[in-house]
Amino acid sequence: MSDTTVAPMPVSINTPLPASASSLTAEAVFGENPWLENPSGTGPTGTFPYNPDYFATAATAALVAAMVGGTVVSVPDAFGTAGSPVTSNQPMLMVVLGGGLINPGLVATFFTHGYPLAMIEGMIQKEVFYAGRSEIINIVIASAPAPVPAPTTIIGSQFGPGMYNFARNTVLGPQGGTIGGQPVQAWAGMKVQGIDPETKLPLKLTAIVYPSPTPGISQYDGWLQVE
Repeated sequence: MSDTTVAPMPVSINTPLPASASSLTAEAVFGENPWLENPSGTGPTGTFPYNPDYFATAATAALVAAMVGGTVVSVPDAFGTAGSPVTSNQPMLMVVLGGGLINPGLVATFFTHGYPLAMIEGMIQKEVFYAGRSEIINIVIASAPAPVPAPTTIIGSQFGPGMYNFARNTVLGPQGGTIGGQPVQAWAGMKVQGIDPETKLPLKLTAIVYPSPTPGISQYDGWLQVE
């Protein structure tokens, strides 16, 4: 009888990051200081520096652990061995995953080369596989919120009861145009703010736009109608 056991599908680990991380720099993803400043060791000749890339901050280590589904541990004497006169002056944070360890400081350096997100995910994926795990790494960066346009203010002259001409040199199209040579977003039916030229009081207006009848002019004319 043949074995019909189906291997389980790899689990996908989704890590959401804010839109501010879209630049994919280490600082944008992990914070202003992804690594410890001036890590060092002590030996028979005194104190000497360590490469900061190996020493992630607690925040960096926590985020890398979330990315790979691991647990942060502290290694008190990262480069020392039993009986060695060399000791570390700061603990090194590591991420335990499966039967292996991942250095979160080195993972943070993946974001220092300007690589695209897919390439960085692949590099982290290799670290996961080397640790004997099969989780799929998926880093999701939120979309930046759409900017909120400022209200368009148009000062016009009275055209008729409840109606105002656009300001002089106004040219409007279905998706906007210019007022006095300055860009303006206004189109048919758009709610805009205006100022009564006589009372100087604010007006809530609706843009009424139609193709210009002027020969040779392919833009649009229109007026503002008081709501």
